[in-house]
Amino acid sequence: MSVPLLSKIEVGDRALTQGIAAALAQAMGLTLDELLGTAPVERAEEKSLAALNYAIRRFDIPDTPPSHPEDLPRELAELNEHRYRTEFSAVLQKLPGVLADATNCAHATQSPDAWTRVADAYSVVYWLAARHRWMHLAELAVMKQRLAAERAHPIAATVAARDEAGAFLNSGDFAGGLAIVDRAVVEAETTLRGRDRAYGLGILHLRGLTLAGRLKEKATAERHIEAAWQVAEEFPEDIEDQAFTLGPRTRPYMSSRRLPTWRTTASPSTRRTTWSGVG
Repeated sequence: MSVPLLSKIEVGDRALTQGIAAALAQAMGLTLDELLGTAPVERAEEKSLAALNYAIRRFDIPDTPPSHPEDLPRELAELNEHRYRTEFSAVLQKLPGVLADATNCAHATQSPDAWTRVADAYSVVYWLAARHRWMHLAELAVMKQRLAAERAHPIAATVAARDEAGAFLNSGDFAGGLAIVDRAVVEAETTLRGRDRAYGLGILHLRGLTLAGRLKEKATAERHIEAAWQVAEEFPEDIEDQAFTLGPRTRPYMSSRRLPTWRTTASPSTRRTTWSGVG
């Protein structure tokens, strides 16, 4: 991390990302919470946050399933659209109900599809908590996400590992996060097929690239770049949804940077709806 970069952050020319903040905290011998503090909760949002915590606590206490479970894929897609647009208030308002309905539906049906939606919802919880620097909630979210992923489609475990590695990144434990990524890559290579495999390996290698960069491990970073590039080559046509912007139109940029430019905010169940027949 250079002095010019720190100067740009100080004057507002560059954003202070979670990763940079974690690196600063590590250098100063502080936790991320101590360095940044916790984002305050607006009074109007206190009720929604309390409802979210209630839904999380009741992960293993099933309640009445939703009367219209067929609406859950649409509701998750809308939630991820708010997430992509960084509409925090809209996410916090809708998330408790979607999480509770997805959890109760999964307990009622015990289907991999239903548990994948639960894991998707917890991925949104992690994202929201990390952006607000609610680090304890973020770590709790990835723990529940992993539990849901154990009963879900294999891609859910890959996304959960990406988010868990993000929690390590945000706490400044870059080596631990890289270990999570390496373990998940091995699992994804054996359990995933088709575009799920390409997507899963892609998001893991991009997370690994960030972590290796924080550790200044150039060889490891290059390995993740090359692996991400190889996965990108599996897409002969443009793929566009909330998770991907990848294909022939992005190849010139990728060639110049040697790094795929993927947006990774969509949920597996949203992609599964968009891409019929994904393995």
